[in-house]
Amino acid sequence: MQTATTVGALAGNLIIAGKLKDSSENLLFKALFAEIICLFPLSVVTYPYFQKAAYFMLLGIFTALGFFNTLINVPLITKLQKAVPNEVRARFFSAFETALMAATPLGMAVAGPLLDILEASTLVATLVALSLLASIYCYINFKETIMNIGAEVREMMG
Repeated sequence: MQTATTVGALAGNLIIAGKLKDSSENLLFKALFAEIICLFPLSVVTYPYFQKAAYFMLLGIFTALGFFNTLINVPLITKLQKAVPNEVRARFFSAFETALMAATPLGMAVAGPLLDILEASTLVATLVALSLLASIYCYINFKETIMNIGAEVREMMG
């Protein structure tokens, strides 16, 4: 599964480097919604009906997740690199990465007990739906702000 994710990420990087270049920033929200939609099938893969196809479904899902994750991360990190001044960039990204790494055990601490209460498919579907709602909220309320991150720096340099 990790290989499938890596293959998807490599494909995403090749698309960005070869075709999209700077226009990849315009696909940020489209890629985010596509990635969330790719997560929905994870909630049904566990059903016995899909037992024979589950492995191949998971390969496809994880390849797509790697692809769309790259189309989100590369432009987002690029925007942040443009926006954060050089003198604090290392400290900013160090704190940023620490916060991201801290989220993993917190998520496990929440999801673990929930799996004792709910079926895995129900938990996945619920979390994906909540992620979709949060993303729609951010898109409606913060799209312009997010899309303009780093734009001020480009204007000053250009």
